[in-house]
Order: sequence, then C-alpha cells, then structure tokens
Amino acid sequence: MTLWSLVVDDLIRSLNDKGIWTQGYADDIVIVANGKFPGVVAGLMRNALRTVEEWCLVQGLSVNPLKTKLVAFTNIRKLNDLNSIKLFGQELQLTNEVLGVTFEH
Repeated sequence: MTLWSLVVDDLIRSLNDKGIWTQGYADDIVIVANGKFPGVVAGLMRNALRTVEEWCLVQGLSVNPLKTKLVAFTNIRKLNDLNSIKLFGQELQLTNEVLGVTFEH
C-alpha cells in the first residue's frame, strides 16, 4: 500500500496543481470537478482524465475504465454534457451508486 501511495502521489499532485481536487484512499482515487455549468464541469473532467491517461502511459500502469464511475451532484436534470466523457476510449456512464453507496437526488 505504501508503494502505491508513493507512486500515485505524483498523479494526485499533478491534478491538484491543475485546480482539480483529487484524493487517494487505499487503492482508489476520487477526482472532483466543480462548476456552475455542466459543460464547464465536463471540460474539467475530460482534462483530468486526459492527465490520468498520460500519467498511466508514462508510468506503465493502467486504469480499468469499466470500474470507473461518474457521479454528478446537482439539481440539474439534463446532463447531456456529461454523456461523452471517456477514459481510454471507454465512455463513462453516469451512476448514482459507488462502492455500494447510493446517492439520491
């Protein structure tokens, strides 16, 4: 676990330096992008995920996009801008459940 923390710390710092709040826990990370408009948030998340992809390529590591979740905390019902966010070519689906925890609107 310590080795993972040392390796991933570089990614977390890189994302945080770009103004995207990122936190690691165990062998997972959470990336939080916030803004007033869904399009702005989607752009921030796309940039963050591009950073993750580039970091993985440099480090020789991978992230499983099928295990990656996208959760929106908002009162806005139409979130079309969040429908085309991809990680390693795999479109991420919006969900309201992560690790068995369900978030209700």
